[in-house]
Amino acid sequence: MNRVLRHSSSSLVVPLLAAVVAACGGEEEGSGPDTTAYLERLGSDTVAIEIVRRYPGRVEGEVISRTPLTRYMTYSFDVDATGTITRFETDQTTPAGNTRGPGRWYSSMEFADGRAVIAREAEGVADTVSLAAAPGTAPTTGRIPMPLGILEQALRSRDLTGGGAVTFDVLSPWGMNPGSTPTRVTARGGSEVELDFFGSPMIISLDGEDRIVGLSGAETTMKVEIEPIDEPDMGALAADYAMRDVEGTGLGTPSPPAAVEATVGGANLLVEYSRPSTRGREIWGALVPFGEVWRTGANSATHFVTDRPVTIGDLDLPAGAYTLWTTFSPEGGTLIVNGQTRIWGTAYDAAFDLGRTPLESTVLDAPVEQFTIAIEPDGDGAELSLAWDDRRFSVPLSIR
Repeated sequence: MNRVLRHSSSSLVVPLLAAVVAACGGEEEGSGPDTTAYLERLGSDTVAIEIVRRYPGRVEGEVISRTPLTRYMTYSFDVDATGTITRFETDQTTPAGNTRGPGRWYSSMEFADGRAVIAREAEGVADTVSLAAAPGTAPTTGRIPMPLGILEQALRSRDLTGGGAVTFDVLSPWGMNPGSTPTRVTARGGSEVELDFFGSPMIISLDGEDRIVGLSGAETTMKVEIEPIDEPDMGALAADYAMRDVEGTGLGTPSPPAAVEATVGGANLLVEYSRPSTRGREIWGALVPFGEVWRTGANSATHFVTDRPVTIGDLDLPAGAYTLWTTFSPEGGTLIVNGQTRIWGTAYDAAFDLGRTPLESTVLDAPVEQFTIAIEPDGDGAELSLAWDDRRFSVPLSIR
């Protein structure tokens, strides 16, 4: 039988009945699926919509994801009486309204005897892969976060009623050498569990029958929020979002990469960073917490490169490559120059700091939607500036 996540005896009823009916070969005559639709938001923007349909012994799902462009996906999996997924299938396409998107991506997984057999086809190229897979491995589609129907089943088949944590493997079919990734889940008490998301907790809320009723990535770098909604017309939404992509008004990449190049006093300067948007969110002291080191953008760490010695604020730097980090308070900010390079934006290590220098803060007359770094000429030197929402931070830069 499925093992549930809390002590409540009422939460045993649905998993027990589902297991019994599944073992008998199907659902009750005339009954329909147990269905939940979900909305995934990043700030005020809808980034995905999912519908989960739960049948005895089987789950089917639909997902519309909007970044970097709209994709429509279906998935389904079969479950045995222990809650273990035995077969999984997913099909991903670009809606017909956008002829410039990628073609069909299809895959299936069969789990038996400690192995997974993966059949996959991406834009007409097909192959089959067989690899070891621990019992209870949860298949996924490569999308982050993983589809809620799969995540929900992975949680249902683990026993967290005594508290503590469990680890299960997640297997994506894609990549040159597909393999499993261990995923840790910890009981938080009541109706919540936390999923380890690269070292930060993604909070999952459950109802009395162990259905997912919410997910929050507020404590992670992903920042998405997921909540149930009324079941939408998925075909109409997919067509609408695809048309927005064609017209250039789709969501695109949530925090696109950018590069700032400037020549100051004969020195060639380069800043490479990513540009998150406000999306209706409170930024200073909230999305960017006061007193914490920030990556000064999104995704990879923000890099600064100069081919001549420079002075930034009161920091003298030789020619070379660096990463730029920041901290903020209600009164102002601080720029941190670090010697580590080619790292992700959560890999900050103060042991490599070369120094810190104050940033001057000003309040903007008009808010800036997308985080912007600039190198602006100023006399014989320049000013390095950061602008987002209602604040601008700056520090003088000169060539030595």
